[in-house]
Amino acid sequence: MTENFVHFLHIRMEKVIYWEKQDPKTKMCALHCLNSLLQGPLVTTDELCEISMLLDSEENRLLNGNFGYNGRVLGYGNVSDSGDFNLPVLQSALTTRNISCTHFSLSQLSLSMFQNNHSIGFICNIQSHWFSIRYLHHNWYILDSLRQGPVPIEPGPLHDYVKKNLETAAGVILLVVPTGTKLPEPDPFAHPTVQPNQFYVKLSEIEGGNEGGGFGNSGVVQNGPDAKRRDSSKVWPTTGGIRLDQVVDQPLHGDQEYTGTDAVKIAIKLFNSRITRSFAPTSSINVSLR
Repeated sequence: MTENFVHFLHIRMEKVIYWEKQDPKTKMCALHCLNSLLQGPLVTTDELCEISMLLDSEENRLLNGNFGYNGRVLGYGNVSDSGDFNLPVLQSALTTRNISCTHFSLSQLSLSMFQNNHSIGFICNIQSHWFSIRYLHHNWYILDSLRQGPVPIEPGPLHDYVKKNLETAAGVILLVVPTGTKLPEPDPFAHPTVQPNQFYVKLSEIEGGNEGGGFGNSGVVQNGPDAKRRDSSKVWPTTGGIRLDQVVDQPLHGDQEYTGTDAVKIAIKLFNSRITRSFAPTSSINVSLR
């Protein structure tokens, strides 16, 4: 039995949770939210940009056909120039995977729904920031790309957290339900990481890690033929990241100035060539979340 095979079996037996860290210079929390919900790097920026362009094109067609507006005037649509996506884009990405995503109301809330429930999840937009909540390995976890890692939370406190946000209208909470199946489970070998901000975090590290859901390098499960060598090769920042309502201090103007991942570059380039809505952000018809 080779050393690599022993290492493979060891990782295979480890319980892990998939989580993505937000680059301090980007607003890609919608992408990280979806992948954390789906427990793997399943959604790409290309996919979200394509969905956004299709939605914008259809909206523009309807607006031009009914009212004669020019959809190129103000450049406001389903993706911004910094790469953040709004709710219809997230819903469409989940619909293609036979997962519904609907607004969750206070009348639907009950403590029992948080008891050992593998059949639901949550997407939240609180303080202009997307993140997800999943039930994994017999516990609930807040999967927030601006935190230091997955944060475990008990059913009672989670119920109170959701209730408070619904009562105060501090944000929007969406109920995620798969069609005829359970939500995906993490599998590092079926869906290996492809970006340095994508992690399969060992459950043992989350339970015994730093306050606030932090984890050490040993808690990051890398995969592939050289996985053992790469276990501690990447240290991703545990602070930083920006919400969607924040502004980057130094705007980016040219390709040579981009410092984010290739996915971010693609998002910004696609935005510049897409068809956009004609209404201003302050218009009453534009109430999309970001």
